[in-house]
Amino acid sequence: MNKNLAIIKQLRQNARQSLITISRKTGIPVSTVFDRIKQQEDHSIRKHTSLVYFSKLGYSLRLLMFLKVKKENECCERLMHNKHVNSLFRTDGDFNVYLDCVFATMKEYQHFMKQLNQFDIENKVLSFVVEELCYEDFLINKEGNKNE
Repeated sequence: MNKNLAIIKQLRQNARQSLITISRKTGIPVSTVFDRIKQQEDHSIRKHTSLVYFSKLGYSLRLLMFLKVKKENECCERLMHNKHVNSLFRTDGDFNVYLDCVFATMKEYQHFMKQLNQFDIENKVLSFVVEELCYEDFLINKEGNKNE
């Protein structure tokens, strides 16, 4: 397996593990692990972050939304800076914007939806998340993965 990919897989499983632990698990020398992580921070590692349980932080409403908007650039620019938007994507097909939003209250959700009306929405599909089953798990060792 590619050394960079082996290191990234380890970081995806636990970004707080030590370089020594990553070295042991991958069989790659510690100095190489350090150098490769630094190189990848400029190339393919976007940021080191924590995945949280939003509901345990008081944000019990999670909404997934597909939008078809006429002013895509304006809409995306404004939504990127909205505090309720967790993730934002341009998409193709029947919809051109995908949102993952988080709210503490129904009132916040309603206010957000009123703000959305300014974007000349042609079509939208909304769905509340009932249960998170798998999240940010790509490149994590799973049954059936090749090259583990």
